[in-house]
Amino acid sequence: MVLLQETKRSNIDGSVVRSLWPSDSVEYMEVDAEGSAGGILCIWNPMTFSLQECCCSRNFILLVGIMHSCINCVIGNIYAPNEDLNRRRLWSILSNLKTVFPDPWCLGGDFNEVKNICERKGCIRRDRGMEEFGTFISNLELVDIPMLGRQYTWGNSQSWSRINRFLVNPGWLEWYRYKQIKFGGWASYIIMEKLRVLKVALKKWNTEMFGDVEAKLKEAESELHSRIYNPN
Repeated sequence: MVLLQETKRSNIDGSVVRSLWPSDSVEYMEVDAEGSAGGILCIWNPMTFSLQECCCSRNFILLVGIMHSCINCVIGNIYAPNEDLNRRRLWSILSNLKTVFPDPWCLGGDFNEVKNICERKGCIRRDRGMEEFGTFISNLELVDIPMLGRQYTWGNSQSWSRINRFLVNPGWLEWYRYKQIKFGGWASYIIMEKLRVLKVALKKWNTEMFGDVEAKLKEAESELHSRIYNPN
């Protein structure tokens, strides 16, 4: 699935979608730009995701459906407004829609806000927008997926921020924790990701087989020191 924001196109047809998608098996949903501003596009493989319902506005597309023929879920493509008041309204709308579509959510896109001062270069104090965004994430019981390879997603000559992200319900993490993982892309990337997954699996196996080795070593070291300095 591909989630695009700020397409800046007043009309997106099948030919545009096919130019972006490598397979003949494709479905899409879009919100047109207003003039040269905005625009949202979702593209997916219907063999992987079966759409059941959809809810759209200028700032989001919510796709309600079934992933891998067995996972009921909601996938959202977000393009939040720049204005604080309009962002606040968007958080409220999405929070209300969570009660309408209660299946586990996955939201991705441009949220035009950061969670804390560490996500904005040069920021020295937490403001109201950050607090409201954090409350929104907490109320929807979402987890912020950390990025790899870079700290910020947007910048200019004066400021850098992490405003793009994926927020998922913990159910998504459980679904894919034990799912067989297949990687595509550059060869070096495939190898890196497979090694990362292998490292996690080996760490889990080591803990299950031998327990927490590091904790046991610290315990043994503490006992040894105790016997050396307190022989009686």
